[in-house]
Amino acid sequence: MKTNILRLSTVLASVMALSACTTFPTFPTGPGMLVLPGTGKNIDQFRLDEADCRQYATVQIGGKTANETAANNEDSVINLQMRYDFAYQQCMYAKGHRIPVMGRMDYSQKPDRNLKDVSSTTPGSSSSSNDDFTPPPPPSGTPPPPPSDD
Repeated sequence: MKTNILRLSTVLASVMALSACTTFPTFPTGPGMLVLPGTGKNIDQFRLDEADCRQYATVQIGGKTANETAANNEDSVINLQMRYDFAYQQCMYAKGHRIPVMGRMDYSQKPDRNLKDVSSTTPGSSSSSNDDFTPPPPPSGTPPPPPSDD
């Protein structure tokens, strides 16, 4: 009898110790990325916009708690967080704040004139001069209008 109680106590202690280490995924409680105040925006405006965008993102994933949304739609928490983050980013960007982007797009530099025209050279030969480089023509059609500063 004493041995059974000891075994039961050991099993219960082990289960409690393991359950303390386990975490269950929860609903998004906020954005999963960094957003910075836009140029000319103060921290008070940023806070107001952030609160508005958090509410907007919550509505975009169903307007309920994440756990309710996940249970009703069988969506994964990762999917819900991604949808929340997209909605939050769109909202903050639309309000003029800075969001992270991958890589660097710098169109202010001129094209490298030292590039060789690989289509006219064959292996083992070299181009006669780098001055023969001609950039491709621009695409046909009307270009899009520049972005507005609104």
